Amino acid sequence: LDPKERIRIRNIISEIAFQKIVIIATHVVSDIEYIAKEVLLIKKGQIVAAGSPYHLCDEISGKVYEIKTTKESLGDIGKTYKIGNISRDEDNIYVRIVSNKAPSDLSYQPLKPNLEDLYLHYFDEVVAI
Repeated sequence: LDPKERIRIRNIISEIAFQKIVIIATHVVSDIEYIAKEVLLIKKGQIVAAGSPYHLCDEISGKVYEIKTTKESLGDIGKTYKIGNISRDEDNIYVRIVSNKAPSDLSYQPLKPNLEDLYLHYFDEVVAI
């Protein structure tokens, strides 16, 4: 869906949720981040996390970082850390990672977790670059 349609559907779901319980099964967590009052993460049929998006994200506070790196080092970072996002400017590449330990060997800054970070935290797959 284009951004306007996604927003429209999110708003419709929010309106319905005032009167009824709405259950959404999705891997696109950004779609529910702003409308969900309660989130369940299910892995292999078992609930691994449950709560409000705010409280769940707070549980992984201190485990999300942005690394400033180069194109040459990007592959090694992908082998070591769970990557949530890659962005760049003229000179640098910035990699959002989820890790139980701060990357002591790299230049980093802590970030505020979001639901995508939470998903990466609970699901162990490292995403290849």
